[in-house]
Amino acid sequence: MTKQTSLIEQYEATPEGRLDLAAARASIKVLALLNKAFDRSGLTQEELSEKLGVTAGRVSQVLNGDGNYTVATIAKFLAVMGEELVVNLDNPLPEPAASAQRNRHIGRVGMR
Repeated sequence: MTKQTSLIEQYEATPEGRLDLAAARASIKVLALLNKAFDRSGLTQEELSEKLGVTAGRVSQVLNGDGNYTVATIAKFLAVMGEELVVNLDNPLPEPAASAQRNRHIGRVGMR
């Protein structure tokens, strides 16, 4: 009897699927961090929008994961909420010797 694979496993078996799933996982982690920071900040969405100089709709969009946002947007949101974006590499792949020295300071996404 052959083992059945899930749709996720099938999708992850393709190069495009691996990339899409990596992006989706990163988005989920960033969204969780943004919402944790928002909860810790004690701000309302209206207060956050005023401090950022954006509409309340944009704040809602970002906190709900409905929008495509940049690293700069994430950093601004976190800074207004009293947090700092920290980026590290999680589970680094082995690198060729020539590029290993160049890329030592890449890291994990988190808050400080």
